Amino acid sequence: MASSEHVVLQSIVGSIAVEWTKTGKAARSGEAEGDRSYDLLESLCALNPDEQIFVADRKHRIVPLATVGGTRWVETLTGGCKGQIVLSPVDHPDDRVNMRFKLDKDRDGRSGRLTLAFNPAAMLAGADIHPTIVNAETGKMIALPSSAAEVMEQMHNLGFVFLEFLYQQLPNEKGRLFADNTWAAIMGGDIRIGRAQWDAHLTTRDRDRFLQLMTIIFAQPIASGKGAIKLATHLGLAFSAKTDAVTHRNRSHPPAFQAAGFAGITGSVRLARAAAMRLQA
Repeated sequence: MASSEHVVLQSIVGSIAVEWTKTGKAARSGEAEGDRSYDLLESLCALNPDEQIFVADRKHRIVPLATVGGTRWVETLTGGCKGQIVLSPVDHPDDRVNMRFKLDKDRDGRSGRLTLAFNPAAMLAGADIHPTIVNAETGKMIALPSSAAEVMEQMHNLGFVFLEFLYQQLPNEKGRLFADNTWAAIMGGDIRIGRAQWDAHLTTRDRDRFLQLMTIIFAQPIASGKGAIKLATHLGLAFSAKTDAVTHRNRSHPPAFQAAGFAGITGSVRLARAAAMRLQA
């Protein structure tokens, strides 16, 4: 059975350490990045829906709170905030670019953490296509971006670069959203990755046979102590498949796999966990 694989990065949850305004003399030097981030996120969520924002050279509008699943912002008990920014492309208003955020403030009031959850494919390509970049040496697009370290580093920091870009678009804003050392860390890939999700799209000559094989492999029971578990469970995967009661064929909905506890390092970015990988035939 001949097949080719196409891996698409669907979502990333990443975070960085940020500083909040300090007391005393330091406070007089201006707001810290935590305060600026707080103000930016609040102002974006209150932005007029008629205002246009450019994302990957495409015009977008804010999806307001009144819309189901729209933009929202709430202050947290610790003095931070959380919510989501939802954009829709002007040329495809039914599409959505969603970025969830959580800005924490530590007990000392001087430090905290900014966590973003975003979809690089939706932000840059607007579809289930893995974004890529031009190879600086060859001048050509990198053909296999999902396994290219230079591409993945840019995908990991995309949400934070996006916020910086939005900050620069706001009127009366001067300077940079993030402090110099934080920006250097972002561009250097020093981001804590809490979750990364890929979709693997495969083509096959016989769809039913492929689904049958996946079910046989991963639903296979094996011994575990005095009991029995699925092979998928032993491998750290959550496997489910729907089978037609009459034909016994797998239904159109593909088997779903969720990887848990995958640890590794890509470039200088630590992958704490890789989750929710879906195989589609």
